Amino acid sequence: MRALVGLVFVVIAAACVAAADTMAVLVFQDGRPNALALEDQQKVGRLAVEMLASASYEASSAVAEQAWLDARLRPHLYVTFMPPRAVRFRFSTTGPATEQEVQVAEMMMRIVGEWPEHIMVREQGRTRAFAKYGQREAQALRDALRIGATTR
Repeated sequence: MRALVGLVFVVIAAACVAAADTMAVLVFQDGRPNALALEDQQKVGRLAVEMLASASYEASSAVAEQAWLDARLRPHLYVTFMPPRAVRFRFSTTGPATEQEVQVAEMMMRIVGEWPEHIMVREQGRTRAFAKYGQREAQALRDALRIGATTR
């Protein structure tokens, strides 16, 4: 609960800094949020969006909800956007991928162990999970977070 209160303060502070397009980036470890420096937040947030945009598969809503809950219990990256960030990329659940737009309000991904199976997104109260992302984009984000390469 204290972590959630801390997150709310970070998001409110970020909203006060810039009334327009605002992003807040937190790294949760041992159940506690750690805010990054503003310049690091911009870089990590941009790289997280690039990693999402490289994904080509969307999991079911049941998988997405469970993945969101599971990721919260482990070290994870959490990014919020106010207003939600429009991200256009090609993905599908079955069949050929088509270009679609996702309005990303929140994004979360596990940052230890297997490097993450899903990139979770909250969009208009709905949880979505994307996978099959680019390794180059994942490595760039790992490097920015100073996380050693792990198996996927």
